[in-house]
Amino acid sequence: MVVSFMYFTSLYSGMLMQLFKSVSNWFGRTYGEFIKRKLSRDKDDIPQSERVVVFIFAFMIALSMWLLVNLGRDYNLTLNLPVLHADPPDGKAFITEIPRNANTTVSGEGWKLISIYNNPPQVIVPVDEGTINVFEAVQGSLSNFPDVSVSKVQPMIVNVATEEKMEKRIPIRNDVTIETRRRFNVIGEISLTPDSVTVSGARSLIEPIEYWPTEARELDDVKEDLDIEVQLRKAQRLIHLQTEKVRIQAEIAEFTEAEVRVQVTTRNLPAGRRVSYSPTMLTIRYDVPINQYNAASSVIPFQAYVNYSTIVNDTTGYVTPQIEPIIEGLDVRLRSHQPRRVSYFNVVAE
Repeated sequence: MVVSFMYFTSLYSGMLMQLFKSVSNWFGRTYGEFIKRKLSRDKDDIPQSERVVVFIFAFMIALSMWLLVNLGRDYNLTLNLPVLHADPPDGKAFITEIPRNANTTVSGEGWKLISIYNNPPQVIVPVDEGTINVFEAVQGSLSNFPDVSVSKVQPMIVNVATEEKMEKRIPIRNDVTIETRRRFNVIGEISLTPDSVTVSGARSLIEPIEYWPTEARELDDVKEDLDIEVQLRKAQRLIHLQTEKVRIQAEIAEFTEAEVRVQVTTRNLPAGRRVSYSPTMLTIRYDVPINQYNAASSVIPFQAYVNYSTIVNDTTGYVTPQIEPIIEGLDVRLRSHQPRRVSYFNVVAE
């Protein structure tokens, strides 16, 4: 019998007999004499409302008899029985999964299958290493239903193995992508709280893990400070995470463009050497948060330099200066510098 039929009959099976008996007694008391009188009348003389009452009663009797007859037959029912097991011994962890449910097909009278469907028994399995006969465990869980037979269980056999348990702390990797509104950007580092998580499980499963990622998410058009909770990526059943969420915080600010002129210098210049550049100054364009613009404008926030080794290895007479920020506390972002390359000359001994 299909599950939909079992579900339908389960709604009525508990009250069916009592309902049938109560309605029969009430109908007999209320309408017994009425029916006898009406039977002697022509059917065309019976009012519509009285016909409805008679029809409803007849329908309930027919439905009750149909259920009584059909639920006395044998049917097949497939359902998932929950599987329960104890934890492994201390210091041990599973390296093979024990299924959460056993897909079971049983046969028996409809009335008894309804009881199993409404209240599925739990299947208790041992956790000793080796082979577990799930079929026998299911039969044991249905021992209170002697007239119900088990015809199929999937999986029928489960192999259980354990290993030394291991626990370690690993960093959390942020897989949340933040796309800010135009002219806005993230200031500083994105904060994760906690920034690491403890994982535990069988040694062979835990040792290769170097980090644990958050769930992948994309945040668009962000223009305000961010403070959200994000789920960590779900672990497989054999790995336990100490926490499942992480708090992500980021400071978002509106940026503006600024410009500064910087002199090109030489790094790692040997003693007795001097290098001249043409041009000697670069124009650097950069972005800075609006609330830091005044502070950035009062200093030279970048340095332009060329490593002497670059000059030694060059054969063209032109080099590209390196640009780096040098003022702590300012969140400046390089946009461009002009010119891109400079010439050098007068490398002479002093």
